[in-house]
Amino acid sequence: MGLPIPLRTGAKFRAKPPAVLVKVAAGSSYADTVRAVRNNSEVNLVELGAQVTGMRKTRDGHLLVELAKGAGSVVAAQKLSSAIATRLGDAVGGVSQLSQFTVVEFVDLDAAAQITGLWSTRSGQQIATARMTRASAAIVTRVPIGWTMCRVRPRRPEPEKCFRCHGFGHRSDNCSGPDLSLNCRRCGEPGHELKVCLADKDRWVCVQEGGAQDTCWAQFASAVLAGSQRRWNTLEAMIHCLQINLHTDWAAQQLLSRTVLNMDIGLLILSEHNRSPCNYSSWASSSNGRCSIALTTIAGIGAEESGSGPGFAWLRLGNVRAFSCYWTPNGDSAADRLEAFKGFLDGLDQAIRQGERENETLLVAGDFNAKSAYWGSSVDDSKGETLEFFAASLGLWTNNVGSHPTLQRGASSSVIDVTFSGPGPYEVVDWEVLDDYSGSDHNYITFNLIP
Repeated sequence: MGLPIPLRTGAKFRAKPPAVLVKVAAGSSYADTVRAVRNNSEVNLVELGAQVTGMRKTRDGHLLVELAKGAGSVVAAQKLSSAIATRLGDAVGGVSQLSQFTVVEFVDLDAAAQITGLWSTRSGQQIATARMTRASAAIVTRVPIGWTMCRVRPRRPEPEKCFRCHGFGHRSDNCSGPDLSLNCRRCGEPGHELKVCLADKDRWVCVQEGGAQDTCWAQFASAVLAGSQRRWNTLEAMIHCLQINLHTDWAAQQLLSRTVLNMDIGLLILSEHNRSPCNYSSWASSSNGRCSIALTTIAGIGAEESGSGPGFAWLRLGNVRAFSCYWTPNGDSAADRLEAFKGFLDGLDQAIRQGERENETLLVAGDFNAKSAYWGSSVDDSKGETLEFFAASLGLWTNNVGSHPTLQRGASSSVIDVTFSGPGPYEVVDWEVLDDYSGSDHNYITFNLIP
């Protein structure tokens, strides 16, 4: 089953020029409509301040009048639409001004806010949605509601979901998976519906004893389980790796499971995952549960050893020791955040040095929430400088290529997901930030680990 690629969330908005749609009247042709609009002396473009750049036929056979971009063009489009509708009358079937709309989220609402269509976050705050033009959404970033100055951000589109197999990335009309349409969409068991499910926060179909339900996440969890049961051997072939911050989004993690299978991912480096599917030797999570690292059967190798600490987890595969890392950007003050970050790096440094071996390649990757031109960021900060010294002390270099944002949230973007590696028998090649839809505000990062 193919995985569609919807528009990326967080991508910079590229405004289309204003346009007016003129529908063809009953009994008239497209040519009749063009002549009526062009030859009517009462529709004066100069007086209306409208600069027409093109007229073309739409798929439905109607007339689309496109105007030039610029200040006042939206107002000119409104005037032109009104003039055509008023002065041409029955000569046209209908006139409307085209605008681009998007759905935005109002974040940080307090519990007292009285708005319909809102839901609570894990922190106890609330989120509401509204529909507005994309041009307005690019300008409005904060709105005062009650006693709170709420952030406004574009809402991430929901990935396609199949209600037949409960998987993501396709619809039920082209599903080749098992028919689970009568099973509960929370726990996966037959005999009851979601609204009466008593499962304790388990919102996916889990791997069952003696077999697995054939859903996207179950397939992935089974692959991790099978990988942990493989005999450890020497890493001899290339491993395709994927790095992503899922922002604790359940749907993004479900979509990831299909992406792993479609892209033949052998090593998975996760930050802020929703939940670990298992605790086997080929899946390791940090002690604070904020990041994890996993091997799948595609890697063709099991993990020899694993470990974790606050903000990091690691696996040893052959002569490669791979770390997944995450450190939060939150804190009471900039000084406190920097000191906490230094403490995190001290713990990571200690774990690396205690387990190091001769002739072993070190891979350290994740979302450090630190900025430096060294890995493509347009700005530097104190955490970025600290991370630079940390990497240099271990003989690590960055594998980031270019300045393509790894995080895109609304109109803002940054490069905070970094991949470091060191000398040894293996190297990182083909590092790339993908444009594929991830369901998160972070982008997929892929690279190859080759001997």
